[in-house]
Amino acid sequence: KVGLDGVQVLGASASEWVNGGIRVIPGEKGKMQSSYPLYANLEKAQENSLSEVPTTTLSLSAETLPDVQAGSVVLYR
Repeated sequence: KVGLDGVQVLGASASEWVNGGIRVIPGEKGKMQSSYPLYANLEKAQENSLSEVPTTTLSLSAETLPDVQAGSVVLYR
């Protein structure tokens, strides 16, 4: 969670990261965005942020990136 008092990170076991991680939901191809929203769970992602509250985003960068497809697990540290 990100708030005025800082960032709260919830830890999980390695198996939870592999089974959960970041899920890419299939959609139409489009231009690469400068940022992508993160959602607490699949239901909130599928709602596609219908509320007026801004979503939390996280930027990931790498010198080389493998191809990321729908359903790919993205591991980061």
